[in-house]
Amino acid sequence: MYNYTIEDYKKAIKAKYEIERQKVNFAYLESPAQGKLRDLCWEKFVGEVHQDDLKVFSDFFGFQFDPAKKNFFKDQKDKFRPIVSFFKGRTDLANIEAVDLAAVLVDFHNRPFNKYRTKGRSEEMVLGDLKEVMPDNYIRDTEKPKNLNEFPDQHIKPFTNTIVGKPKSTALKYLGAVTVVCLISLIIYLALPEKQCMQWSNDHYEIVDCDLKIEGLGMANKIELLDKSLVTLKKVNVCDTTTCFDKNGQAIIWYGKTANGIDFFNGHGRHPESNSPLRPVTRYILNKYVKK
Repeated sequence: MYNYTIEDYKKAIKAKYEIERQKVNFAYLESPAQGKLRDLCWEKFVGEVHQDDLKVFSDFFGFQFDPAKKNFFKDQKDKFRPIVSFFKGRTDLANIEAVDLAAVLVDFHNRPFNKYRTKGRSEEMVLGDLKEVMPDNYIRDTEKPKNLNEFPDQHIKPFTNTIVGKPKSTALKYLGAVTVVCLISLIIYLALPEKQCMQWSNDHYEIVDCDLKIEGLGMANKIELLDKSLVTLKKVNVCDTTTCFDKNGQAIIWYGKTANGIDFFNGHGRHPESNSPLRPVTRYILNKYVKK
């Protein structure tokens, strides 16, 4: 079994970051900053958390996670500086504790590193090509022909069912790897449901046919691929009796400004009509825009 290296682990986390920055946590990851990653980290740990992640937290910060000590945690913003630089591609991460926390922030499944180095990138093996499946150092340099001119003419044979210039055992390894990837791809293709789409309709998303034609002069909202993290987003009417914060003081209502004022929603994401990012509601916003 191939043991994946820490560099493989970092590359996989960076690839997952590029995906996650376009999804539900884009407000934190699209332009990462120390305060944003601190807030995202808090959100990741206030709910139900795996013991592996709690150990990652204590190894990185030097203390156990305590949901009652949010104000103390706010002072830890500077500790996210190296992770911000790592996500932006400016510097590398020097210690494994920071790498494991970065994996938590982007929800990389095969974490921490002790788990990853034996199981590898199962997520990417399904979605990637053969080059991504095989680590860069899988083929030894001695097995890579640099130039066909290096081989005498008598060694060049007509094409058969073997790979020219590579030992038979290596050719079998490639054939086996290609077969496994093809089988996994086929199984996933057969298991996936038909592609569905969604469209914003007044105050909520509706699941629609991806081939639905929009009638009219272009005033209808565009049809998007179904995103399970966004399809439950709804516009809500907020009044002075609406519960806008949880017991810890965290906002559970989000808002987005429009040309006509302000809209409130039951979750975060982007405003379905203006595409502007939604922000957590504050008491200032409520006092300014909600009529009592």
